[in-house]
Amino acid sequence: MVNALDASGGNVGITMASHKLTVSSGVVQAQIPLTIGSDTSTPGTLDFGTTEGILSARSSRTLTINSVITGSGGLTAVGFSGTTPNIVLAGANTFTGNVNIYGSGGLNFKLGGQYALQNATFNSVSGRGATSVFGNGGTSPNAYNFGGLAGNNNIALANNNTTVQAVALTIGSASDSDSTTCSGILADGSAAGGSIIKAGSGTLTLSGANTYTGPTTISAGTLKLGVANAIPGGSGKGDVTVNGTFDLNTFSEIVNGLNGSGTIDTVAGGTPTLTIGSSGTDGTFSGVIQNTAGTMA
Repeated sequence: MVNALDASGGNVGITMASHKLTVSSGVVQAQIPLTIGSDTSTPGTLDFGTTEGILSARSSRTLTINSVITGSGGLTAVGFSGTTPNIVLAGANTFTGNVNIYGSGGLNFKLGGQYALQNATFNSVSGRGATSVFGNGGTSPNAYNFGGLAGNNNIALANNNTTVQAVALTIGSASDSDSTTCSGILADGSAAGGSIIKAGSGTLTLSGANTYTGPTTISAGTLKLGVANAIPGGSGKGDVTVNGTFDLNTFSEIVNGLNGSGTIDTVAGGTPTLTIGSSGTDGTFSGVIQNTAGTMA
């Protein structure tokens, strides 16, 4: 166990050999290029316990964590001064809580592993001077899992591979039953076909004018509208599959093909209209369409 980890001097690589390093204060600072778990086949565990993890990198430096991050206090990533630094999470992390990113002089927050935020809620807020990136170049994944998604920042559903790929983003997990609202715009990046999968028992409210072109899948829990047509529909957009609950929440929606065996509802009432097959796409839906309150057309 150490109180804090502050690396300075030359390039530093910490070999973990499958061991656990507990940082009791939660503070890990890279004043030079720093890799934790440089032995990628046995990267070990970086544990913050119940304390919030605070990761920081100085100008142009890169902090890479290959180790599995554990803990229950969430995580804050900060970039400081000058040329934009990078913080890379490459492990299948299991920590829970909220993730916030800030940049005083910028920060590239890179998700090198599909499961880097699998049990955490990414709170993506605009105006904080930091950018989130799917992947770390090369051959990064094209599928990612978030425990939850909140905030008002726009997110591009594409990775930064040498050959850019569309990203399939799963939001929600068995260990995260929170209800969150994403009011930013979820859009394709440099590759078309970004998609959203709602998983877990929680509720995800989409309140942005989203434009991604891939399918929308509600595997479990509830996907709720916060504005009309938050799920992209029409020419060139993907189909919708509902095996959990799709709550119109008083708002009208236009979808292409509709599939699944879940529930479509407007729990808060209102008089929303659900238009299906706007692009002439076929689908098979064997679930329930109901109006807990109000009327639905």
